[in-house]
Amino acid sequence: MNARAIVVTAMLGAGSLLAQDPMFDVAERGDGPLVSANRTGVPGDQALRELGAAMGWGVEFETEQLRGRMSVTGVDLAFSAQNPRIVAGLVAVASGGDVIFNDRSELGEQQTTLMVVSPAAPNTESGRQRLRRRAIHWYRTFLQDELEFDPLVVEHGMDARMHMAKLLKEQGALHEAALVYAEVQRRDPSHDYVPAALLALAECRFELGEEYWDEAERAVRDLRLRHPSLPQAAAGTVLLGKILLARKRYEECVKTMTASYLRLAGTPEIIDLYLIVGKAEFELRNPENVLRTMNILDGGHEFRDLDREQWLDYLFLRGYALHALGKHDDAVEALELFLGAGQDDRRRGIAFILLGRTYLAMERFVQARAAAIEAHYLKAGGQLDGYWSREASKFYARTALEIGDREVAFEKLEVEVRRSPESEPELVIYLAQAFMEERRYQKAIITCDLIADLQNDWGDQARLIRIEAMWAQALAAGPAGIRAFPERAIEHTKNIQDKQRLQRISEIFGRAYEMNGEIDKAADAYRGLLRWD
Repeated sequence: MNARAIVVTAMLGAGSLLAQDPMFDVAERGDGPLVSANRTGVPGDQALRELGAAMGWGVEFETEQLRGRMSVTGVDLAFSAQNPRIVAGLVAVASGGDVIFNDRSELGEQQTTLMVVSPAAPNTESGRQRLRRRAIHWYRTFLQDELEFDPLVVEHGMDARMHMAKLLKEQGALHEAALVYAEVQRRDPSHDYVPAALLALAECRFELGEEYWDEAERAVRDLRLRHPSLPQAAAGTVLLGKILLARKRYEECVKTMTASYLRLAGTPEIIDLYLIVGKAEFELRNPENVLRTMNILDGGHEFRDLDREQWLDYLFLRGYALHALGKHDDAVEALELFLGAGQDDRRRGIAFILLGRTYLAMERFVQARAAAIEAHYLKAGGQLDGYWSREASKFYARTALEIGDREVAFEKLEVEVRRSPESEPELVIYLAQAFMEERRYQKAIITCDLIADLQNDWGDQARLIRIEAMWAQALAAGPAGIRAFPERAIEHTKNIQDKQRLQRISEIFGRAYEMNGEIDKAADAYRGLLRWD
Protein backbone atom coordinates (compact mmCIF):
# COMPACT_ATOMS: atom_id res chain seq x y z
CA MET A 1 0.00 0.00 0.00
CA ASN A 2 1.96 3.00 -1.30
CA ALA A 3 -0.68 5.72 -1.43
CA ARG A 4 -3.20 6.43 1.30
CA ALA A 5 -4.67 9.93 1.28
CA ILE A 6 -7.84 11.94 1.07
CA VAL A 7 -7.03 15.44 -0.13
CA VAL A 8 -9.38 18.42 -0.44
CA THR A 9 -9.37 20.22 -3.80
CA ALA A 10 -11.23 23.32 -4.95
CA MET A 11 -14.07 22.57 -7.38
CA LEU A 12 -13.98 24.93 -10.33
CA GLY A 13 -17.36 23.76 -11.50
CA ALA A 14 -19.72 20.86 -11.55
CA GLY A 15 -18.31 19.48 -14.77
CA SER A 16 -15.57 17.22 -13.33
CA LEU A 17 -14.61 14.40 -15.64
CA LEU A 18 -15.53 11.16 -13.90
CA ALA A 19 -14.89 7.73 -15.28
CA GLN A 20 -17.80 5.36 -15.58
CA ASP A 21 -16.18 2.43 -13.76
CA PRO A 22 -16.87 2.14 -9.99
CA MET A 23 -15.20 4.77 -7.85
CA PHE A 24 -14.54 2.31 -5.01
CA ASP A 25 -13.17 -1.21 -5.20
CA VAL A 26 -14.44 -3.47 -2.40
CA ALA A 27 -12.45 -6.47 -1.18
CA GLU A 28 -13.88 -8.90 1.36
CA ARG A 29 -11.55 -9.84 4.21
CA GLY A 30 -12.03 -12.11 7.19
CA ASP A 31 -12.63 -9.19 9.52
CA GLY A 32 -14.89 -7.27 7.11
CA PRO A 33 -14.80 -5.45 3.78
CA LEU A 34 -12.03 -3.00 2.83
CA VAL A 35 -12.21 -0.34 0.13
CA SER A 36 -9.68 1.18 -2.26
CA ALA A 37 -9.88 4.21 -4.56
CA ASN A 38 -7.70 6.36 -6.82
CA ARG A 39 -9.59 9.42 -8.05
CA THR A 40 -9.05 13.17 -8.00
CA GLY A 41 -11.42 16.10 -7.77
CA VAL A 42 -14.48 14.13 -6.65
CA PRO A 43 -17.33 16.19 -5.11
CA GLY A 44 -17.70 15.26 -1.45
CA ASP A 45 -21.39 14.47 -1.65
CA GLN A 46 -20.88 12.24 -4.69
CA ALA A 47 -18.00 10.38 -3.05
CA LEU A 48 -20.23 9.53 -0.09
CA ARG A 49 -23.15 8.46 -2.29
CA GLU A 50 -20.93 6.18 -4.37
CA LEU A 51 -19.28 4.73 -1.27
CA GLY A 52 -22.75 4.02 0.09
CA ALA A 53 -23.74 2.32 -3.15
CA ALA A 54 -20.60 0.19 -3.11
CA MET A 55 -21.26 -0.89 0.47
CA GLY A 56 -25.03 -1.28 0.17
CA TRP A 57 -25.73 1.59 2.58
CA GLY A 58 -28.51 4.10 2.35
CA VAL A 59 -27.19 7.69 2.31
CA GLU A 60 -29.13 10.64 3.75
CA PHE A 61 -28.04 14.27 4.11
CA GLU A 62 -29.14 16.28 7.15
CA THR A 63 -30.11 19.27 4.96
CA GLU A 64 -30.01 20.18 1.29
CA GLN A 65 -27.82 23.14 2.21
CA LEU A 66 -25.21 20.79 3.68
CA ARG A 67 -25.28 18.61 0.57
CA GLY A 68 -24.87 21.71 -1.57
CA ARG A 69 -21.82 22.87 0.39
CA MET A 70 -20.22 19.46 0.11
CA SER A 71 -20.90 19.30 -3.63
CA VAL A 72 -18.60 22.25 -4.34
CA THR A 73 -15.71 20.81 -2.33
CA GLY A 74 -13.65 18.21 -4.11
CA VAL A 75 -11.64 15.44 -2.53
CA ASP A 76 -8.78 13.42 -3.93
CA LEU A 77 -9.08 9.73 -3.06
CA ALA A 78 -5.80 7.81 -3.00
CA PHE A 79 -5.80 4.82 -0.65
CA SER A 80 -6.10 1.05 -0.62
CA ALA A 81 -7.59 -1.58 1.69
CA GLN A 82 -9.12 0.81 4.23
CA ASN A 83 -12.07 0.47 6.60
CA PRO A 84 -15.07 1.90 4.69
CA ARG A 85 -16.58 3.58 7.75
CA ILE A 86 -13.35 5.40 8.49
CA VAL A 87 -13.16 6.44 4.82
CA ALA A 88 -16.71 7.80 5.02
CA GLY A 89 -15.81 9.84 8.09
CA LEU A 90 -12.66 11.24 6.50
CA VAL A 91 -14.42 12.12 3.23
CA ALA A 92 -17.19 13.88 5.17
CA VAL A 93 -14.74 15.88 7.29
CA ALA A 94 -12.65 16.79 4.24
CA SER A 95 -15.74 18.21 2.52
CA GLY A 96 -17.20 20.00 5.55
CA GLY A 97 -19.50 17.44 7.15
CA ASP A 98 -19.63 14.52 9.53
CA VAL A 99 -21.26 11.09 9.56
CA ILE A 100 -23.41 8.96 11.84
CA PHE A 101 -24.13 5.30 11.07
CA ASN A 102 -27.57 3.92 11.81
CA ASP A 103 -27.47 0.11 11.92
CA ARG A 104 -30.72 -1.81 12.27
CA SER A 105 -32.12 -5.24 11.52
CA GLU A 106 -35.11 -5.58 9.20
CA LEU A 107 -36.62 -8.95 8.29
CA GLY A 108 -33.51 -10.68 9.53
CA GLU A 109 -31.16 -8.56 7.41
CA GLN A 110 -28.73 -5.89 8.60
CA GLN A 111 -29.56 -2.47 7.14
CA THR A 112 -27.18 0.49 7.41
CA THR A 113 -27.91 4.13 6.72
CA LEU A 114 -25.08 6.65 6.40
CA MET A 115 -26.38 9.90 7.92
CA VAL A 116 -24.39 12.92 6.70
CA VAL A 117 -24.65 15.71 9.29
CA SER A 118 -23.06 19.02 10.17
CA PRO A 119 -19.76 18.52 12.01
CA ALA A 120 -19.64 18.51 15.81
CA ALA A 121 -17.82 21.52 17.20
CA PRO A 122 -14.29 20.67 18.37
CA ASN A 123 -14.97 22.45 21.68
CA THR A 124 -17.67 19.91 22.59
CA GLU A 125 -17.01 16.47 24.05
CA SER A 126 -18.65 14.67 21.14
CA GLY A 127 -16.55 16.69 18.73
CA ARG A 128 -13.37 15.94 20.63
CA GLN A 129 -14.16 12.23 20.72
CA ARG A 130 -14.68 12.08 16.96
CA LEU A 131 -11.48 14.00 16.29
CA ARG A 132 -9.58 11.65 18.59
CA ARG A 133 -11.02 8.59 16.84
CA ARG A 134 -9.91 9.89 13.47
CA ALA A 135 -6.46 10.79 14.75
CA ILE A 136 -6.10 7.30 16.23
CA HIS A 137 -7.00 5.78 12.87
CA TRP A 138 -4.41 7.96 11.15
CA TYR A 139 -1.69 6.92 13.60
CA ARG A 140 -2.58 3.25 13.17
CA THR A 141 -2.39 3.62 9.41
CA PHE A 142 0.96 5.40 9.71
CA LEU A 143 2.37 2.62 11.89
CA GLN A 144 1.15 -0.36 9.87
CA ASP A 145 3.62 -3.24 9.67
CA GLU A 146 4.37 -2.87 5.98
CA LEU A 147 5.65 0.67 6.58
CA GLU A 148 7.79 -0.23 9.59
CA PHE A 149 11.07 0.49 7.81
CA ASP A 150 9.90 3.52 5.86
CA PRO A 151 12.36 6.35 6.77
CA LEU A 152 9.49 8.65 7.78
CA VAL A 153 8.03 6.02 10.10
CA VAL A 154 11.44 5.20 11.57
CA GLU A 155 12.05 8.88 12.30
CA HIS A 156 8.62 9.72 13.72
CA GLY A 157 7.30 6.32 14.82
CA MET A 158 7.86 6.89 18.55
CA ASP A 159 6.13 10.27 18.37
CA ALA A 160 3.18 8.64 16.63
CA ARG A 161 2.98 5.82 19.19
CA MET A 162 3.02 8.20 22.15
CA HIS A 163 0.39 10.46 20.57
CA MET A 164 -1.82 7.51 19.66
CA ALA A 165 -1.55 6.00 23.15
CA LYS A 166 -2.45 9.36 24.70
CA LEU A 167 -5.54 9.62 22.49
CA LEU A 168 -6.55 6.04 23.30
CA LYS A 169 -6.20 6.79 27.01
CA GLU A 170 -8.33 9.93 26.68
CA GLN A 171 -10.96 7.88 24.86
CA GLY A 172 -11.06 5.40 27.76
CA ALA A 173 -9.45 2.61 25.72
CA LEU A 174 -7.03 1.89 28.56
CA HIS A 175 -6.08 -1.64 27.57
CA GLU A 176 -5.24 -0.61 24.01
CA ALA A 177 -3.31 2.42 25.27
CA ALA A 178 -1.29 0.24 27.65
CA LEU A 179 -0.30 -2.06 24.78
CA VAL A 180 1.00 0.89 22.77
CA TYR A 181 2.96 2.27 25.75
CA ALA A 182 4.47 -1.19 26.28
CA GLU A 183 5.42 -1.24 22.59
CA VAL A 184 7.37 2.01 23.05
CA GLN A 185 9.49 0.40 25.76
CA ARG A 186 9.90 -2.85 23.84
CA ARG A 187 11.12 -1.20 20.66
CA ASP A 188 13.79 0.97 22.31
CA PRO A 189 14.31 0.70 26.10
CA SER A 190 16.81 3.57 25.95
CA HIS A 191 14.50 6.03 24.18
CA ASP A 192 13.76 9.34 25.87
CA TYR A 193 10.03 8.55 25.82
CA VAL A 194 10.38 5.35 27.86
CA PRO A 195 10.02 6.94 31.36
CA ALA A 196 6.80 8.68 30.32
CA ALA A 197 5.60 5.48 28.63
CA LEU A 198 6.26 3.40 31.77
CA LEU A 199 4.37 5.89 33.94
CA ALA A 200 1.42 6.01 31.55
CA LEU A 201 1.44 2.20 31.23
CA ALA A 202 1.24 1.87 35.02
CA GLU A 203 -1.58 4.45 35.18
CA CYS A 204 -3.61 2.57 32.55
CA ARG A 205 -3.13 -0.80 34.23
CA PHE A 206 -4.00 0.62 37.65
CA GLU A 207 -7.22 2.17 36.34
CA LEU A 208 -8.18 -1.09 34.63
CA GLY A 209 -8.67 -2.73 38.03
CA GLU A 210 -7.30 -5.36 40.37
CA GLU A 211 -6.63 -7.91 37.64
CA TYR A 212 -3.92 -5.62 36.22
CA TRP A 213 -2.40 -4.25 39.43
CA ASP A 214 0.58 -6.63 39.34
CA GLU A 215 1.59 -5.25 35.96
CA ALA A 216 1.00 -1.67 37.12
CA GLU A 217 3.22 -2.20 40.15
CA ARG A 218 5.99 -3.82 38.07
CA ALA A 219 5.97 -0.93 35.60
CA VAL A 220 6.16 1.77 38.25
CA ARG A 221 8.88 -0.03 40.23
CA ASP A 222 10.86 -0.45 36.99
CA LEU A 223 10.47 3.28 36.37
CA ARG A 224 11.72 4.19 39.86
CA LEU A 225 14.65 1.79 39.57
CA ARG A 226 15.85 2.81 36.10
CA HIS A 227 15.13 6.55 36.17
CA PRO A 228 15.16 7.63 39.85
CA SER A 229 16.07 11.27 39.18
CA LEU A 230 13.48 12.04 36.51
CA PRO A 231 10.17 13.83 37.21
CA GLN A 232 8.30 10.73 36.04
CA ALA A 233 9.86 8.78 38.93
CA ALA A 234 8.39 11.26 41.42
CA ALA A 235 4.94 10.83 39.89
CA GLY A 236 5.60 7.09 39.83
CA THR A 237 6.26 7.10 43.58
CA VAL A 238 2.85 8.67 44.16
CA LEU A 239 1.23 6.08 41.89
CA LEU A 240 3.03 3.27 43.74
CA GLY A 241 1.59 4.59 46.99
CA LYS A 242 -1.91 4.54 45.50
CA ILE A 243 -1.38 0.97 44.29
CA LEU A 244 -0.21 -0.18 47.74
CA LEU A 245 -3.22 1.51 49.33
CA ALA A 246 -5.57 -0.18 46.89
CA ARG A 247 -3.95 -3.54 47.64
CA LYS A 248 -4.30 -2.91 51.41
CA ARG A 249 -0.56 -3.24 52.01
CA TYR A 250 -0.67 -0.38 54.47
CA GLU A 251 2.50 -0.99 56.48
CA GLU A 252 4.54 -1.42 53.30
CA CYS A 253 2.96 1.75 51.96
CA VAL A 254 4.02 3.77 55.01
CA LYS A 255 7.56 2.39 54.86
CA THR A 256 7.96 2.96 51.11
CA MET A 257 6.52 6.47 51.08
CA THR A 258 8.37 7.76 54.15
CA ALA A 259 11.63 6.46 52.63
CA SER A 260 10.97 8.80 49.69
CA TYR A 261 10.40 11.96 51.74
CA LEU A 262 13.95 13.27 51.36
CA ARG A 263 14.23 12.49 47.65
CA LEU A 264 10.93 14.21 46.86
CA ALA A 265 11.36 17.16 49.23
CA GLY A 266 10.55 20.38 47.43
CA THR A 267 8.65 18.68 44.61
CA PRO A 268 4.90 19.03 44.03
CA GLU A 269 4.56 15.29 44.67
CA ILE A 270 5.61 15.58 48.33
CA ILE A 271 2.10 16.75 49.24
CA ASP A 272 0.59 13.58 47.81
CA LEU A 273 3.21 11.51 49.63
CA TYR A 274 2.18 12.94 53.02
CA LEU A 275 -1.49 12.35 52.24
CA ILE A 276 -0.88 8.76 51.12
CA VAL A 277 1.00 8.05 54.35
CA GLY A 278 -1.88 9.62 56.28
CA LYS A 279 -4.38 7.38 54.50
CA ALA A 280 -2.33 4.26 55.25
CA GLU A 281 -2.02 5.23 58.93
CA PHE A 282 -5.78 5.85 59.00
CA GLU A 283 -6.39 2.30 57.78
CA LEU A 284 -3.94 1.04 60.42
CA ARG A 285 -5.92 3.00 63.07
CA ASN A 286 -2.88 5.04 64.14
CA PRO A 287 -4.35 8.49 64.89
CA GLU A 288 -1.14 9.80 66.47
CA ASN A 289 0.80 9.06 63.29
CA VAL A 290 -1.95 10.53 61.12
CA LEU A 291 -1.92 13.79 63.09
CA ARG A 292 1.88 13.96 63.08
CA THR A 293 1.95 13.53 59.29
CA MET A 294 -0.75 16.17 58.76
CA ASN A 295 1.16 18.56 61.03
CA ILE A 296 4.29 18.07 58.89
CA LEU A 297 2.24 18.85 55.79
CA ASP A 298 0.61 21.81 57.50
CA GLY A 299 3.94 23.22 58.61
CA GLY A 300 5.61 23.15 55.21
CA HIS A 301 2.84 24.20 52.83
CA GLU A 302 0.20 26.88 52.44
CA PHE A 303 -3.37 25.76 51.94
CA ARG A 304 -3.33 27.42 48.52
CA ASP A 305 -0.71 24.83 47.50
CA LEU A 306 -3.35 22.09 47.77
CA ASP A 307 -5.85 21.28 45.06
CA ARG A 308 -9.44 20.42 45.99
CA GLU A 309 -8.86 16.67 46.33
CA GLN A 310 -5.74 17.20 48.46
CA TRP A 311 -7.59 19.73 50.64
CA LEU A 312 -10.39 17.23 51.28
CA ASP A 313 -7.89 14.48 52.12
CA TYR A 314 -6.15 16.79 54.58
CA LEU A 315 -9.39 17.83 56.32
CA PHE A 316 -10.69 14.27 56.57
CA LEU A 317 -7.46 12.80 57.94
CA ARG A 318 -6.94 15.65 60.38
CA GLY A 319 -10.54 15.41 61.56
CA TYR A 320 -10.22 11.66 62.14
CA ALA A 321 -7.01 12.01 64.14
CA LEU A 322 -8.27 14.88 66.30
CA HIS A 323 -11.50 12.98 67.00
CA ALA A 324 -9.64 9.81 67.99
CA LEU A 325 -7.29 11.77 70.27
CA GLY A 326 -10.14 13.56 72.04
CA LYS A 327 -9.41 17.04 70.69
CA HIS A 328 -13.07 17.73 70.17
CA ASP A 329 -13.25 21.39 69.17
CA ASP A 330 -10.53 21.07 66.53
CA ALA A 331 -12.05 17.81 65.27
CA VAL A 332 -15.46 19.44 64.81
CA GLU A 333 -13.90 22.31 62.88
CA ALA A 334 -12.01 20.00 60.49
CA LEU A 335 -14.88 17.57 59.94
CA GLU A 336 -17.47 20.31 59.39
CA LEU A 337 -15.17 21.93 56.83
CA PHE A 338 -14.73 18.57 55.11
CA LEU A 339 -18.47 17.90 54.94
CA GLY A 340 -19.14 21.39 53.65
CA ALA A 341 -16.53 21.18 50.89
CA GLY A 342 -16.88 17.51 49.98
CA GLN A 343 -20.52 17.17 48.99
CA ASP A 344 -19.65 14.36 46.58
CA ASP A 345 -16.85 12.72 48.56
CA ARG A 346 -17.19 8.97 49.17
CA ARG A 347 -16.00 9.39 52.80
CA ARG A 348 -18.97 11.51 53.91
CA GLY A 349 -20.55 8.60 55.76
CA ILE A 350 -17.39 8.01 57.80
CA ALA A 351 -17.04 11.73 58.46
CA PHE A 352 -20.60 11.92 59.81
CA ILE A 353 -19.86 9.02 62.18
CA LEU A 354 -16.66 10.71 63.42
CA LEU A 355 -18.38 14.08 63.77
CA GLY A 356 -21.35 12.53 65.55
CA ARG A 357 -19.11 10.71 68.01
CA THR A 358 -17.35 13.98 68.74
CA TYR A 359 -20.66 15.75 69.30
CA LEU A 360 -21.69 12.93 71.63
CA ALA A 361 -18.49 13.29 73.65
CA MET A 362 -19.28 17.01 73.94
CA GLU A 363 -22.85 16.13 75.07
CA ARG A 364 -24.32 17.85 72.01
CA PHE A 365 -26.92 15.12 71.66
CA VAL A 366 -29.19 16.70 69.04
CA GLN A 367 -26.27 17.33 66.67
CA ALA A 368 -24.97 13.82 67.32
CA ARG A 369 -28.36 12.33 66.43
CA ALA A 370 -28.51 14.38 63.22
CA ALA A 371 -25.06 13.12 62.21
CA ALA A 372 -26.10 9.54 62.97
CA ILE A 373 -29.16 9.89 60.74
CA GLU A 374 -27.02 11.23 57.88
CA ALA A 375 -24.60 8.32 58.24
CA HIS A 376 -27.53 5.89 58.35
CA TYR A 377 -28.89 7.22 55.05
CA LEU A 378 -25.48 6.97 53.40
CA LYS A 379 -25.13 3.42 54.72
CA ALA A 380 -28.47 2.53 53.15
CA GLY A 381 -27.16 3.95 49.88
CA GLY A 382 -24.21 1.56 49.92
CA GLN A 383 -21.57 4.19 50.67
CA LEU A 384 -20.09 2.47 53.73
CA ASP A 385 -18.07 -0.75 53.79
CA GLY A 386 -18.44 -3.57 56.31
CA TYR A 387 -16.58 -2.01 59.26
CA TRP A 388 -18.00 1.47 58.88
CA SER A 389 -21.43 0.06 58.07
CA ARG A 390 -21.42 -1.63 61.48
CA GLU A 391 -20.14 1.54 63.10
CA ALA A 392 -22.99 3.51 61.51
CA SER A 393 -25.56 1.04 62.86
CA LYS A 394 -24.05 1.10 66.34
CA PHE A 395 -23.84 4.86 66.40
CA TYR A 396 -27.40 5.23 65.12
CA ALA A 397 -28.61 3.01 67.95
CA ARG A 398 -26.42 4.69 70.54
CA THR A 399 -27.70 8.17 69.71
CA ALA A 400 -31.26 6.86 69.77
CA LEU A 401 -30.59 5.52 73.26
CA GLU A 402 -29.10 8.85 74.36
CA ILE A 403 -32.21 10.78 73.35
CA GLY A 404 -34.53 8.15 74.83
CA ASP A 405 -35.70 6.51 71.62
CA ARG A 406 -34.78 3.02 72.82
CA GLU A 407 -37.30 0.97 70.86
CA VAL A 408 -36.16 2.45 67.56
CA ALA A 409 -32.54 1.77 68.48
CA PHE A 410 -33.10 -1.86 69.42
CA GLU A 411 -35.39 -2.53 66.47
CA LYS A 412 -32.79 -1.25 64.00
CA LEU A 413 -29.98 -3.23 65.58
CA GLU A 414 -31.98 -6.46 65.77
CA VAL A 415 -32.83 -6.23 62.09
CA GLU A 416 -29.16 -5.65 61.27
CA VAL A 417 -27.75 -8.55 63.27
CA ARG A 418 -30.33 -11.11 62.18
CA ARG A 419 -29.48 -10.62 58.51
CA SER A 420 -26.08 -12.26 58.88
CA PRO A 421 -24.99 -12.56 62.52
CA GLU A 422 -21.82 -14.54 61.79
CA SER A 423 -20.57 -11.77 59.49
CA GLU A 424 -21.47 -9.05 62.03
CA PRO A 425 -20.30 -10.57 65.37
CA GLU A 426 -19.12 -7.23 66.76
CA LEU A 427 -22.56 -5.76 66.21
CA VAL A 428 -24.16 -8.78 67.91
CA ILE A 429 -21.98 -8.27 70.98
CA TYR A 430 -22.75 -4.55 71.03
CA LEU A 431 -26.50 -5.25 70.93
CA ALA A 432 -26.25 -7.89 73.65
CA GLN A 433 -24.35 -5.49 75.91
CA ALA A 434 -26.93 -2.77 75.23
CA PHE A 435 -29.70 -5.17 76.27
CA MET A 436 -27.75 -5.95 79.44
CA GLU A 437 -27.49 -2.26 80.28
CA GLU A 438 -31.25 -1.98 79.80
CA ARG A 439 -31.80 -5.07 82.02
CA ARG A 440 -33.51 -6.87 79.15
CA TYR A 441 -31.75 -10.11 79.98
CA GLN A 442 -33.80 -12.53 77.90
CA LYS A 443 -33.20 -10.35 74.84
CA ALA A 444 -29.49 -10.43 75.61
CA ILE A 445 -29.56 -14.26 75.83
CA ILE A 446 -31.42 -14.60 72.53
CA THR A 447 -28.98 -12.22 70.86
CA CYS A 448 -25.95 -14.12 72.17
CA ASP A 449 -27.43 -17.38 70.89
CA LEU A 450 -26.95 -16.04 67.35
CA ILE A 451 -23.16 -16.47 67.52
CA ALA A 452 -22.59 -18.57 70.65
CA ASP A 453 -21.52 -21.57 68.55
CA LEU A 454 -18.65 -19.68 66.89
CA GLN A 455 -15.31 -21.13 67.94
CA ASN A 456 -13.51 -17.81 68.11
CA ASP A 457 -13.21 -14.80 70.40
CA TRP A 458 -16.59 -13.37 69.35
CA GLY A 459 -18.25 -16.67 70.21
CA ASP A 460 -16.42 -16.71 73.53
CA GLN A 461 -17.66 -13.22 74.38
CA ALA A 462 -21.21 -14.23 73.49
CA ARG A 463 -21.02 -17.31 75.74
CA LEU A 464 -19.84 -15.20 78.69
CA ILE A 465 -22.51 -12.52 78.21
CA ARG A 466 -25.14 -15.27 77.99
CA ILE A 467 -24.04 -16.67 81.39
CA GLU A 468 -24.01 -13.16 82.88
CA ALA A 469 -27.53 -12.53 81.55
CA MET A 470 -28.78 -15.84 82.99
CA TRP A 471 -27.22 -14.95 86.36
CA ALA A 472 -28.82 -11.50 86.29
CA GLN A 473 -32.18 -13.17 85.57
CA ALA A 474 -31.65 -15.55 88.49
CA LEU A 475 -30.86 -12.72 90.89
CA ALA A 476 -33.95 -10.83 89.73
CA ALA A 477 -36.12 -13.92 90.27
CA GLY A 478 -35.00 -14.34 93.87
CA PRO A 479 -34.18 -17.60 95.76
CA ALA A 480 -36.01 -19.84 93.30
CA GLY A 481 -34.13 -18.40 90.37
CA ILE A 482 -30.78 -18.67 92.15
CA ARG A 483 -31.45 -22.34 93.06
CA ALA A 484 -32.24 -23.16 89.43
CA PHE A 485 -29.32 -21.23 87.98
CA PRO A 486 -26.43 -23.76 88.25
CA GLU A 487 -28.29 -26.59 86.56
CA ARG A 488 -29.73 -24.26 83.94
CA ALA A 489 -26.43 -22.57 83.08
CA ILE A 490 -23.72 -25.20 83.56
CA GLU A 491 -24.03 -26.63 80.03
CA HIS A 492 -23.28 -23.22 78.55
CA THR A 493 -19.86 -23.01 80.22
CA LYS A 494 -18.17 -25.95 78.48
CA ASN A 495 -16.88 -24.19 75.37
CA ILE A 496 -15.55 -21.02 76.94
CA GLN A 497 -11.84 -20.82 76.17
CA ASP A 498 -10.47 -17.55 77.53
CA LYS A 499 -8.98 -17.94 81.02
CA GLN A 500 -10.17 -14.57 82.32
CA ARG A 501 -13.70 -15.31 81.16
CA LEU A 502 -13.55 -18.73 82.81
CA GLN A 503 -12.47 -17.02 86.03
CA ARG A 504 -15.44 -14.64 85.79
CA ILE A 505 -17.81 -17.61 85.27
CA SER A 506 -16.25 -19.47 88.19
CA GLU A 507 -16.95 -16.46 90.40
CA ILE A 508 -20.59 -16.39 89.26
CA PHE A 509 -21.08 -20.09 89.98
CA GLY A 510 -19.21 -19.82 93.28
CA ARG A 511 -21.55 -17.05 94.34
CA ALA A 512 -24.63 -19.07 93.23
CA TYR A 513 -23.55 -22.22 95.11
CA GLU A 514 -22.70 -20.13 98.17
CA MET A 515 -26.14 -18.48 98.15
CA ASN A 516 -27.71 -21.94 97.79
CA GLY A 517 -25.73 -23.25 100.78
CA GLU A 518 -23.66 -25.70 98.71
CA ILE A 519 -20.34 -24.80 100.32
CA ASP A 520 -18.20 -27.60 98.79
CA LYS A 521 -19.34 -26.78 95.26
CA ALA A 522 -18.83 -23.09 95.97
CA ALA A 523 -15.26 -23.71 97.10
CA ASP A 524 -14.52 -25.77 93.97
CA ALA A 525 -16.06 -23.13 91.74
CA TYR A 526 -14.02 -20.34 93.30
CA ARG A 527 -10.91 -22.45 92.59
CA GLY A 528 -12.00 -22.76 88.94
CA LEU A 529 -13.40 -26.28 89.23
CA LEU A 530 -16.89 -26.55 87.73
CA ARG A 531 -18.86 -29.81 87.95
CA TRP A 532 -20.83 -30.81 84.83
CA ASP A 533 -22.16 -34.09 86.32
